[in-house]
Amino acid sequence: MQAFVSGKNAPVVRRALQALIAPLQEFWGDPDTFKIEAGAVLAREAGDLLPNSADAQAAAARAYAQTNLLRANYMRTVSTVGELDTLYKALERNFATVPFALGCLWLAYRLRTAAINHLNTPEGHKDVAAVLAAIDAGKKTLSTALEELKEPTLDAVEMLLLRFAKETLGGAQAAFRAGAVAAHLIERTRRAARTPMQADLIPADMTDERAEIPMVSVLSEVVRQAELLEARQRFARLKNPERTKRYEVFRKVLVRLIVKVAKFAVDGFDKFCVAVENEMFPYPASIEWVRPFLKPVYSNAAQSSVFDACVTEQSVDSRYQKLREEKSVNIVMLELGRALARSKFKAAQQENIKNFLLELDMAKEFEWPASMDEFKRIVAEKQRAAAALRNA
Repeated sequence: MQAFVSGKNAPVVRRALQALIAPLQEFWGDPDTFKIEAGAVLAREAGDLLPNSADAQAAAARAYAQTNLLRANYMRTVSTVGELDTLYKALERNFATVPFALGCLWLAYRLRTAAINHLNTPEGHKDVAAVLAAIDAGKKTLSTALEELKEPTLDAVEMLLLRFAKETLGGAQAAFRAGAVAAHLIERTRRAARTPMQADLIPADMTDERAEIPMVSVLSEVVRQAELLEARQRFARLKNPERTKRYEVFRKVLVRLIVKVAKFAVDGFDKFCVAVENEMFPYPASIEWVRPFLKPVYSNAAQSSVFDACVTEQSVDSRYQKLREEKSVNIVMLELGRALARSKFKAAQQENIKNFLLELDMAKEFEWPASMDEFKRIVAEKQRAAAALRNA
C-alpha cells in the first residue's frame, strides 16, 4: 500500500482514486462498507501498486478519511459551485506534488459539487424539509443520541445526523442525499449559533427560518461544544511561540471589540466567552480557543476596585468618563469593570422591587374584594345602582 499512498505512479494513483466517486456517493457515512466496495475498485485500477485485497481496503479506508477531512475543513461551508471551483483550483496547486492527497481533494470536490447541485433542486428542497420535519418530530430521540456521543466533534455530529437523515429519506441514493442534507444542516446550525452580539438568544431567535427552529434548538449547543472541543485540541498542539503570537493578535482584537461585548460579562464567564467568540470568529470561520486568554481578563475585571467607591449607576458612569480620558487607561479592564459595577446596582434594584411586591397588600392597596362573596356583593350593588339610575 505504501507505494500507492506515496504516489509512486502518479497517473495510476489519481485515476484509481477518481474511480471511487461512485462508491463514495453510494456508501457515504458507511466507511466499513465503503472500504470493502472501494477496495475492489482500487485493486482493479491500481494493479501492482496494491497487490492484495488487504492493501486495497487499507488504501480505500485512508482515502475515505482524507476525503472527509478535506471536505469538512475546506469545502463544507461553500454553498455555490462557482466558489467551490475557485477554491478547488487554489487547493489543487497546493497539493500538486502529492498524488494521493490530490486524488482525495478531487473526490471531496466532486462530492461537494454534487451535494450543492442536489440541494438546489426541488428534490433537494424536499429532502431538507423532510429532515427538518423529522427532527421536529424526533427531537427527544435525536437529543438522546447526541448526548451519548463520547466526543461531540463536528464530524461525529454530522455523521449521526446523516444516519438520522438516511432513515428519514430512504429510496434511491439515500446515503448521498442524506449526506448532502446533513452537511447543509450542520452549517445552518453553525451560522445560527454564531449570531453576533446575541449570546443570550433563545433558539427561536437564532434563525429566520421557522422550520429550522427545532433543529437549532436540538443542535446549537452540541455544535458549539463540538467546535470548542476541536478548537481546544488544535490549541493543545501549538508550541509556546505560536501561542504567544495568537495571544498578541487576540489582545489587539479584544481592544476593538470590548465596547460591544462587555455588557455580556454580567451574565457570567461563559456568556461573555460566547459573545467574544461570536464577534472574533464570525461564520464561516472556525472558532479558535481563546478562553485561556479570556479567563484572567474576566477574573481581574471582577476583582477590580476601580468603581468600589461609586454608590449609584450615575457615579459609575461619571468615574468611567474621567478614566476614559486618561491615556494610559486599560480600556478592556475599564469597560468590563463598568459593566460589572453597573450590574450590581441593577441586581439590587431588582431585589428591592421583588421585596416590595412580596410585601405589597394588593387587595388593600387597590381596594380589591377579599373574597368571592364580597365580589358578588359589590357587583350586585353596582347593578342595583345602575337600575335605579335608569328608572329615575
